[in-house]
Amino acid sequence: MSGTLTSLIDAHDTNLNPVLALALPLVLTGLQDTAEPEQRPPNVVLVFTDDQGYGDLGCYGADDIPTPHIDGLAAEGLRFTSFLVSQAVCSASRASLLTGCYAERVGVQGALSAGSRVGLNPDEETLAELLKERGYATGIFGKWHLGHHAPFLPKSQGFDEYFGLPYSNDMWPVGYDGATIEKGHKSNYPTLYLYEGDEPVEPVRTLADQGRLTLRYTERAVDFIERHADEPFFLYLPHSLPHVPLGVSEARVGRSERGPYGDVIAEIDDSVGSVLAALSAFVLASRLNSGQPNAGLMFELQVIAAVVLGGVSLTGGVGTLVGALLGILILTVLNNGLVLLNVSSFYHDIARGLVIILAVYLDTRRRRQLSRKPAA
Repeated sequence: MSGTLTSLIDAHDTNLNPVLALALPLVLTGLQDTAEPEQRPPNVVLVFTDDQGYGDLGCYGADDIPTPHIDGLAAEGLRFTSFLVSQAVCSASRASLLTGCYAERVGVQGALSAGSRVGLNPDEETLAELLKERGYATGIFGKWHLGHHAPFLPKSQGFDEYFGLPYSNDMWPVGYDGATIEKGHKSNYPTLYLYEGDEPVEPVRTLADQGRLTLRYTERAVDFIERHADEPFFLYLPHSLPHVPLGVSEARVGRSERGPYGDVIAEIDDSVGSVLAALSAFVLASRLNSGQPNAGLMFELQVIAAVVLGGVSLTGGVGTLVGALLGILILTVLNNGLVLLNVSSFYHDIARGLVIILAVYLDTRRRRQLSRKPAA
C-alpha cells in the first residue's frame, strides 16, 4: 500500500477540484494553495459509514432521502458502481481499509467484541502511520473497532488524536426500546463509553446519547480541520451509524421519507456538508495567505468587481458609493445564502457566473443609455 499511496501524494495535481469523491468510503482530498506545491502535500479526509446500503444515496437512485452534499461529490468527482471489502463486517473491513491488507493477513476476523483481548497488531503499518511519517497531523473521530485496549487503540496506530466509540454502538446493555437489559448475552456488556485518546471519558447510556454521536463526531472533525489548517492533515471520520441502534439529533428528526434510518443518512450527509464547508474555508484562507494570486482567488475578485459594477449601474450613477455598497451587498447575500443552503460548489460557481453576466448586462445597458443622451 505504501508505495502506491506515496506515489499518489508525490504526483498530486493542484489544479484538480479541491475535493475528490470515491463513493463510500468517501475520500475527500483538499488541495492546497498553488504557491508552494512542492512543500505542501494534499490533505486527506476519509469518511466511512457502518452498514449503509448501496441505494441509500441520491447518486445511487434513492429519492426518499436527501443527500445533496454526497450527491455533489459524486457529480464533481468519481463514483464507483462496484465496491468490495475483504469482509462485510465491522473490524475486518476496517483492518483492510487502514492497512491495505486482507483481514486474514493481519489476523482480524469478523467483529471484535467488548470482551476481546486482541486487536490490530501495532506492528502493522496503517495509513495514519504512513502519512504521519510524511509530516501529516492525524486524527480519528468516530468508531474504531480494532481493539479497545491501550496497545491497539488509535494513538498506538499512527493517530495523534482520537475521540469516539471503541467498538460497535450496539455493544451495550440497553435494548432497542431504550430499556436496560437484565437477562441474556447483552446484559453482560459493560457500559458503553466514548474515548478521548486512550481513556474512557463519557458514558453513552441512552438512545438520546446515541442520537448525538454523528453531530459530536462532526464537530470534532471540523475543529480538527480548523486547528491544522497550516499543515497537511489526515482526517478519518468513521461514523458509528447507520449501524443499529439508530439515533439522530432532535433537529433532524423527520428529514426523510424513510423513517429513522433515512433521517440518519440525511444527518450523515449534513456531516459531509459541514466537513466540506470547513475545507472550503481552509482552501480560501490558504489562497489569501499565500501572498500570490491564483485562478480561484482571481475569479472571486472578478466577481466582486463585476457585481460592484452592476450595482453602480443599477443606481444610475457611475462611481457612486450607493452603487458600490449595493454590489457588495448582492455578493454577500449570494455567497452566505448558498453556504447556508449547503449548495454544492458546482452550482455555487454557476450562480456566481450568472451574477457576472447580469452585472455586465446592466453596465452595458447603462452605458448605451448614457451614450444616447444629447450633449448639453
